[in-house]
Amino acid sequence: NGTRSVKGLPGPAYWQNQSVYHINLVVAPPNPTVTGSEEITYFNRSPDTLKFVVFSLTMNYHQPGAGRSATRGGTIDSSQFTSGIHVDRFRIDGQEALWPEGAVDFTHLSIPLPRDLLPGDSIHFSIAWHDRITPEFSGKEMPLREGKIDSTTWCIAYFYPAVAVYDDYNGWDRLPFTGAQEFYNDFSDY
Repeated sequence: NGTRSVKGLPGPAYWQNQSVYHINLVVAPPNPTVTGSEEITYFNRSPDTLKFVVFSLTMNYHQPGAGRSATRGGTIDSSQFTSGIHVDRFRIDGQEALWPEGAVDFTHLSIPLPRDLLPGDSIHFSIAWHDRITPEFSGKEMPLREGKIDSTTWCIAYFYPAVAVYDDYNGWDRLPFTGAQEFYNDFSDY
């Protein structure tokens, strides 16, 4: 269909959706809580009409019961458990919306949209959230190399709610993050 060449390179009809993030964070060591707010404008550059959006919640990897890769030990010490990302407020295009707590497959969450997101259109999300940083640096035992290094130093990445990738190959990326794979993200502006 012209999206990709036989070799997998972008073709003349290639497209990629995009997000623009404005993120504000509050951190106050030694308190391990990160409080954040985001304004996200998501652009549908695909030829498809989207009826829902999938959010990636990578830090939910630390919830008890989350799937973890057997190639990376399959388990983490319970001292690394957190309750995951908590969304305190969620709006779509300025209107209060439901963030379905508990409906997460740990690292991805589908959110129905109040209107169809047509090709070439955009939608705006406002999210206020908080999360607790894992209490120990996990670089030696875990692939994430993140957590609390000392009372004033933390190392974290991909810790904020983000719109997952929607691509021409598989649609929405819903592959649970298990600690063994690299992150898959759209090019975005921050």
